[in-house]
Amino acid sequence: MSEIPMWWLVISGIYFFLSILVLLALVIALFYVIGVLKDVQAKTGVLTSRVDEILVQVRDTTRSLGSRATGVAERVESASGRIGPLFEKVAVGVLALAAFLKVRSMLGGSEKREKREKRKR
Repeated sequence: MSEIPMWWLVISGIYFFLSILVLLALVIALFYVIGVLKDVQAKTGVLTSRVDEILVQVRDTTRSLGSRATGVAERVESASGRIGPLFEKVAVGVLALAAFLKVRSMLGGSEKREKREKRKR
């Protein structure tokens, strides 16, 4: 049988020693992470309860605003029903005035040009 070289035993010993240190560091890190997770879980519980309270307030506000919004929408609808026919009449009048002014400018535009040309001379 052959003998195990000394350098192999030294390297194996260093490897096993470092493996034990890494394992201990991982166990310590695991306990640290467990402590942090417990803290985070407590804070998450507090935040969850606050969010639930805010959600209840939002629901109450939405319900009250929903009824108000419905009332406002009904008022706007009734007002638009009354304003619609009036707006149609005003729109017809504005279009008639615009057409009149356009025709007037077309007919009277040549006379104005002639007067301007006479003044320039």
